[in-house]
Formats: sequence, structure tokens, C-alpha cells
Amino acid sequence: MAGRAVAGVVDSEDPSVERCRTAARQRTIPDHVTVDMLRSDPRFAKGRGWCFETVGKTVVHLEVFNTAYFDTPGHPPAFAFVATQWKPRAAAAG
Repeated sequence: MAGRAVAGVVDSEDPSVERCRTAARQRTIPDHVTVDMLRSDPRFAKGRGWCFETVGKTVVHLEVFNTAYFDTPGHPPAFAFVATQWKPRAAAAG
């Protein structure tokens, strides 16, 4: 991961932490996303799931359940989503 979070698309509405981590590591969501991509790329459509893994190993799943598009050129759509977060457990004190 080289000090950066990674992101990917997942098809499951309720993936396990392992499946979400695997999807994030596939890196199917690029580091740079344009407004045009948000408007037309199927990776950002209603009903898709996005998974992220942070440099601290936290995994986050966002399920997009609604989008709103604006007629203003260059204005990104608005997304409504449900988020699930899995934080790594702290190592047991030895």
C-alpha cells in the first residue's frame, strides 16, 4: 500500500471484512476521480459498494443507496450511503 489508502468496488451489499479488504486491495477505484467519472462511470452508480482500507488497516464499506445529479456543468453528484467500519483489534498486552 506504500503509505496510502486503497479503494475498490464490491458487488455484495453486506460483505465481510475479509471480502471488503480484498476488494479494496484490487484498487478498482483510481486515486484520482473526475466529476465526469462520478456522473457516468458504473463504479459510482446507485447500488454499488465501495471498500477502502486505510494505512492503519481500518476497513470501510460504503453502500450507495441514492444519488442526486445536478444540471450545473462540473458539479459532482451527491451520494447517500450507509457506512460500515471495521477497526483492527489492538495487540494484546504481553
